[in-house]
Amino acid sequence: MSISRIYFKDFILNEKKHYLSQKIGILLSDLQDLQQNYEGMGKRQLIFNSESIVSKMRAILQDVWDEKEEKHLKTIQKIALSISKCIEEKGELIQTLNNSIKYLEKISSELGTPVNDIGSNEDQDSENNSKEKNQDNLNNQQNISQ
Repeated sequence: MSISRIYFKDFILNEKKHYLSQKIGILLSDLQDLQQNYEGMGKRQLIFNSESIVSKMRAILQDVWDEKEEKHLKTIQKIALSISKCIEEKGELIQTLNNSIKYLEKISSELGTPVNDIGSNEDQDSENNSKEKNQDNLNNQQNISQ
């Protein structure tokens, strides 16, 4: 009986840890999307999306967490505060978002969950496509000369 209680307690603790890492992953992907698309946005849209991310961080902070996650929550609180302060003072928001991404990636790695790397291998795809095009061009030239 006591052994099953211990396993259940470990399961609950690990579930909370996974839940926090899932929330951090959502924040991280939102910030990465904002970082990638900020050039096509206006200043108002950028600020609106940043405030939306800050409100998601506040929602995470208001949830009930174990003491083990408290240090991570303090970091999230600092990130939210820095983004809010940057918006209010009309500072360099893009730089603040880049730093926020770095800190969230650090938290995610400390929790032991992988960071979602959403980038594609465009360089490899373009190299493969260029090699295929070169081969096709070579074949076409050989067919023409024959």
